[in-house]
This record gives sequence, C-alpha cells and structure tokens, in this order.
Amino acid sequence: MENNEWVPDQNVRNVWDPSREKDPKNKRVSVVPLSDMAREAIACVPVIELEGSKDFVFTTTGRGPLKGWNKYKQKLDRKMLAVLQREAEQAGRDPAQVELKPWQHRDLRRTARTFMARMGVRDEVAEHCLAHALPTIQATYNRYAYLAEKRDAFEKLANLMERITNPPADNVVTMAPPRRRKSRRAVS
Repeated sequence: MENNEWVPDQNVRNVWDPSREKDPKNKRVSVVPLSDMAREAIACVPVIELEGSKDFVFTTTGRGPLKGWNKYKQKLDRKMLAVLQREAEQAGRDPAQVELKPWQHRDLRRTARTFMARMGVRDEVAEHCLAHALPTIQATYNRYAYLAEKRDAFEKLANLMERITNPPADNVVTMAPPRRRKSRRAVS
C-alpha cells in the first residue's frame, strides 16, 4: 500500500463513507475526505438522539436520512431571494426587480468541478471527487483511491469558497478609468 492510501484507523474521523449495509457487493463507493470547512459545518448540525437511531447527519427523525428535498429547496430559494432583495434595497435598487434564477443541486457539483479545473486539480482527481465512473479500462486497472489528492482538492475548494463568501477587505482594487485611444483613420 502506498503511504497516501486511505488507512481506516488513521483517517476515519476525517472522511465520509457513503456506503450502506444493504449495498450490493459490486457497488464501488467513493470515500469523501472532509475539508475543515465541511467538518465545521457538520459539527454545527444538531444531533437527534433517539433510542435505536442511526448516525445520520441530515435527518429530521433520527431514524432515516432527510427526505423531501424539494420542500427544503423551495424554502432555501425563498430565503436566498429575501437576502438578495434586502441587499438590493440596501444598495438603493428596487428589490421587486431582483430575480433568483432557477438552479438545481447538480449545479453545485458542476460549479465545484469547474472550480477544481480553475484551481489546477488534475482531471482524474476531480472526477474521483465527484464519484464519476472512470472509463472501463482505467476502472479495471487503476484501483487507487486518490484519497490524499481528493483531500487536497476539497481543501482547495473550501478555501476558494471562503475567499468568495468572505473576501478580504483589500480584495477590491480601484482602477483608473480607461484612457481614450486616438482613432486611426484609413488613408486612401
């Protein structure tokens, strides 16, 4: 085993293993190394402890995973729109003109994959991060889990999200207005 392969007893606290007891034996599950930001977010989620409960991060009952994503998505959309309208009003714009464009959960995956490319994460690592199936010949012969590389990619992504959502005060640079260029006339 290479020194950066996943070793359960050393890294089990810092990964999410989405496998389930009832999964078929041939199902390949991609273990997800959690960034510091992801672990902090999960630590903030209230724990529902009931007798016989399972270990679900996102649950309303403690007995099963969160269901009914559509109603939660609609609630999130309403809150996002309210924030955008409040920001527009504070900026002196008409809040009634604010529009929240439709989006789906998979748009977050697409954005993450795009940002990984932007940050120089190798394609095979980014594809592993999204648990995409490898082409047949690669999947047959390359069994490496890319855990260290995925951990690095997710940390980079978390750091970029932090810079986007909480930009440093010196993030904006005032630029001089563009100089007007003299027009060149065609000589006949």
